[in-house]
Amino acid sequence: MHNVSHAGASNIAEISRPFRELKEHSQKDKKVEGHPRISRSKQAKYINWFTPLLWGEIECAGKCWEPQMSPSDIVCDLKMKNPILFSKLTVQVVGRWIDRSGEKPQWSNRTLQRAIIGNLPGSHVK
Repeated sequence: MHNVSHAGASNIAEISRPFRELKEHSQKDKKVEGHPRISRSKQAKYINWFTPLLWGEIECAGKCWEPQMSPSDIVCDLKMKNPILFSKLTVQVVGRWIDRSGEKPQWSNRTLQRAIIGNLPGSHVK
């Protein structure tokens, strides 16, 4: 398991996707027929903000900024609490997660579904 406190911002994407490592280990154990595997796996590029490690902090920051749920306030709060984990989180991303169609802003249904799924492999929300 990775140590979050010593991980650089570039490793957060790997930490947020723990099943990638399991997949790589299972691929190594399989008997390869045909061409041998030449290419190595690339490091994860995108951060899964809905992994329980990160989403719990994001949801808590959203509750602190209710009822307006300002994306800039949420992001600023998260970056102050943990600058390493949330260095790549942007106001625009958080803004897409908020549904402002009702009386008061709240996390969108799609966002909540993605948070429930968390980091399970092969699960996508449309």
